[in-house]
Amino acid sequence: EVHRQVEDVGLLNLLNAMREGEADLISKHQQTLQHLKDPIADYGDGIVPTELHSKNYVVDKRNKDELEKLPNDIVEFTSTDEVDFTQGYKEDFLKMHKLAPTLARETTSSLIESEMLPEEARSELKRHYEELTKYAQETFFEKGCRVNN
Repeated sequence: EVHRQVEDVGLLNLLNAMREGEADLISKHQQTLQHLKDPIADYGDGIVPTELHSKNYVVDKRNKDELEKLPNDIVEFTSTDEVDFTQGYKEDFLKMHKLAPTLARETTSSLIESEMLPEEARSELKRHYEELTKYAQETFFEKGCRVNN
């Protein structure tokens, strides 16, 4: 179902033609393609249109260029991020080990350190947590960022 392009029939037809592998898109959809090259109108509200790029290095360059235009000095902040299991996962884990489900309110890292869990449960939870942390680092965090263990 199409939502965003319903008001632009030319764009909708072009996108459908692309999706269906239609031949000779350029000549059949010349007007729409030309319209996409036109500059976006300035509505005078100070809002800069969003740019979409297919390569991260282009996005990084554009972000850097825009940041350099800001009038003040750059201030850097360091964040400490920590991955955690969902409430439901912790509750299930605690039930499996016959432990109080109310402990699921604690962060996973504090459960691993807790004396309220038997050593076997803490070791298993720590192993799962390390796997989650490794996955998060490999999947979500850029170079230079790391998950707080």
